[in-house]
Amino acid sequence: AGITRYFGFEGTMHIRENNTQNLIVSLDKYLEFNVYNTEGKVLYSDLKKLSITNVKSDRYKKNAKVDDINYSLILKDFLPNATETIVIVENGEPIISLLASKGMMGRQTFVLRKGEIKIIDGISVGFVEDESVDVAITLQNDTFKIQSEYDISELSMMSQNTIVHNEAEIPFEEKKIYKIKDLSLVPQVISNSGMAKVVNVDFKEQQTNKSALIFELKYGNKITELSLLRGIGTQNKVDFMNGDHFVEVSYNSIEKALPFSLRLEDFILERYPGSSSPSSYKSNVVLRDKKENVNKPYSIYMNHILKHKGWRFYQSSYDRDEKGTILSVSKDFAGMIVTYAGYFLLFLFIILSMINRNSAFRKVTTNFFKSSSGKGLVLLALLLSSAVTVNAQHQKLVVEKSQADKFGKILVQNQKGRTEPLYTLSND
Repeated sequence: AGITRYFGFEGTMHIRENNTQNLIVSLDKYLEFNVYNTEGKVLYSDLKKLSITNVKSDRYKKNAKVDDINYSLILKDFLPNATETIVIVENGEPIISLLASKGMMGRQTFVLRKGEIKIIDGISVGFVEDESVDVAITLQNDTFKIQSEYDISELSMMSQNTIVHNEAEIPFEEKKIYKIKDLSLVPQVISNSGMAKVVNVDFKEQQTNKSALIFELKYGNKITELSLLRGIGTQNKVDFMNGDHFVEVSYNSIEKALPFSLRLEDFILERYPGSSSPSSYKSNVVLRDKKENVNKPYSIYMNHILKHKGWRFYQSSYDRDEKGTILSVSKDFAGMIVTYAGYFLLFLFIILSMINRNSAFRKVTTNFFKSSSGKGLVLLALLLSSAVTVNAQHQKLVVEKSQADKFGKILVQNQKGRTEPLYTLSND
């Protein structure tokens, strides 16, 4: 298991019908630490597989020297139920914290910096002076305003008065609820000079469906905190500008390109007669390997695995429209070698113990069981077997005959669609 964890690879491959694919998305998450220059050239890069859960998280610390600047990145904390809040600071930036809700979506809190746009259940909300968004929030002469091409319903929490504005630009203030179409926006914090800070929230109060990784970044003789927010609506990365250096930290699955490709010719799903439940499904693919001059049709389904160059492809799932397949992919050459080597050594020593005259297997005779140690061993074996037998009898479920008769008369449907009693099905 340890070898598989550190040397194996597991992922998924998604292919649509009549399309070719050679990319695998890893199941494991990887922490990537990159430093770029202003032209986008990579000056330093580090990639490490990292397991982070509520119970236990791997440690991460990386030191790097880029253009005579010493960088040190340390994973300090993991917040399982995180959200962004705003802290008022000097020399901050214009920033807004909003609570949004729409229909059955539930409540979600998000932060808008100047120039940012968020998509909330199909409605675009932006802190931009741009008419292309559904809801535009702007800052004019130290006053925040909101505008939309749709009607804006403004509800004051203090007076409970509601005003409907038609394509008007109105002040955007706290302690008010703004409703556009079915979307409700509640400003929580509005600031001309603030900064976003990621904090953990009690699950009993709110489930944010987001988590956060908190890093400490040292650069030269300075230290800053980086908060990487993960979840719906996030980019799963955080960046920092240090002079001519652009530092980026991300935590995501990675894509791995294979030296060959699969083309999905047809995905076939079969159902039980008279039911919508799938009975089986398979993917008819074509394996294409230009280097090996391979162009091989193959069907992948349960217990029918495609193997090529150490990679194994299993049928895992499929798209809702039944025109695409999801294959589980794995490669564990080191683990496979260790496993087969273990089986080989096991059978080798069994054979050696049988042919070696000095082995315990050859020395055990009937006289051994007449000795005190042999008798004790036999007695111990009998006691253990009797204990197992008694335990099994106590756990055995005995059903009354009348109940069994009633159960056998239940009507069920066989695989051919015929309705018959359970007794008949068990005899078929």
